[in-house]
Amino acid sequence: MAVIALLAETAADLMNRNPVSLDEETEAAEAARVLTSRGIGAAIVVDAAGRPVGVVTQTDLLIHA
Repeated sequence: MAVIALLAETAADLMNRNPVSLDEETEAAEAARVLTSRGIGAAIVVDAAGRPVGVVTQTDLLIHA
């Protein structure tokens, strides 16, 4: 059995300091294009005021495709 050691101690050690965000009105096809073109698995979804309201993932897009 392999032992996996996590090198990070906190969420801050793991986070991306420049996350990609999508407007909540972004169409699913465009969200898929953005995730694919940037090679990322998820993006923050923001409202008109720029406040985070959720996250969209590649899995979300696949399930609803």
